Amino acid sequence: SEEYNFSGGLNINQLATDIDSRQSPDMCNCVSEPIGSAGKRDGMERFFSQAVSSHPIHSIFKIYPSTGEKTTESTILFTNNKSVFYSTGGFNPQVTKSTDVLKPYSHFKWLAMQNEAFLLGGYGNNIKVFNPINKTIRNLFLDDPGAGNLHVRAKHGIVVNNTLVLANIRVATSSNFEGTLSTAYPSRIAYSILDTPSSFTALRHINFSTDDGEEITGIGSLLGRIHAFKPNKIG
Repeated sequence: SEEYNFSGGLNINQLATDIDSRQSPDMCNCVSEPIGSAGKRDGMERFFSQAVSSHPIHSIFKIYPSTGEKTTESTILFTNNKSVFYSTGGFNPQVTKSTDVLKPYSHFKWLAMQNEAFLLGGYGNNIKVFNPINKTIRNLFLDDPGAGNLHVRAKHGIVVNNTLVLANIRVATSSNFEGTLSTAYPSRIAYSILDTPSSFTALRHINFSTDDGEEITGIGSLLGRIHAFKPNKIG
């Protein structure tokens, strides 16, 4: 058999008899199917053509909230200039700006819980909650969380069995995280009460190898167990 090399790509600017042997005057964006036929290669299409911001999109998250009678689809976008946008979903989605309360150039991670999207913004941002049904955003924790409760900021998180689990955290007894009013625990995992994601106390936590000089860099779950990741170990 003879191997054909078309690494030169498509060339429609010259006669077919004059092009390089690695080029072709006509190409099909297709793949070879197992049965020997040629099929169209999967590709991409524009999700929406509406211009939403002059700043780049930093993160994107899709959530499917349900009212019990109807399940809808909403795509949430976060741009580098502190804005959150959401789409209307459907065949021809439109994008609407929701809020500017976030800090610019933040790195947010997304979680879904109780039909809402949670935004984790590391040590520098309060955890935000976006409700895709009424299109509002709020802080997860009240300014005054009450006796025994904590404000928590986190770099990593996961929802397991309707419990919010946060890792590599910074905690405070109020919404004021400035200076010495808060404490960072880079090796700590904290968890909420079942179905109550804003319920964090000083007692509901686990420390993971606090003496190794490393911080938790990720968290996941498998078969109902939570796994924490550090640069040189998994717990």
